[in-house]
Amino acid sequence: MAYPEQQQPTIYWRTTISSKQLIYISDISDFSSVDAERFLCPVNCSEQSFVLRVQGVSMEPKFNDGDLIFVDPEAECIHGSYVVARLDDDNQATFKQLIIEGNQKFLKAANPNWPEQLIPINGNCTLVGKVIFTGKSL
Repeated sequence: MAYPEQQQPTIYWRTTISSKQLIYISDISDFSSVDAERFLCPVNCSEQSFVLRVQGVSMEPKFNDGDLIFVDPEAECIHGSYVVARLDDDNQATFKQLIIEGNQKFLKAANPNWPEQLIPINGNCTLVGKVIFTGKSL
């Protein structure tokens, strides 16, 4: 685990990083952790942790567009965790809450008005990491 004084890079939604390999959402050739904006993680996190800016309204009112989320690929994703996942069928990343009911897993939007409240996970999704902290950039 890294200590809070370690700065985590901000990456783009088209890029996600897991603890074992790069997971391509689309072209990541423009990503350089050296050039990335960095934020101090205020909680313990692994060296593979990264920061994303929330985009859209699917996770309102808990998370707003522009909020920062710190994602740790090494943290355990359990029922109720907020996670970043790669939807293999759509080749895109999403930020949702992980729901586990028996042997079934779902990604849930926090926004009660979001049209697709639950996305079933049927081997069509890779959990990239658990959101371990959120904050706002002023």
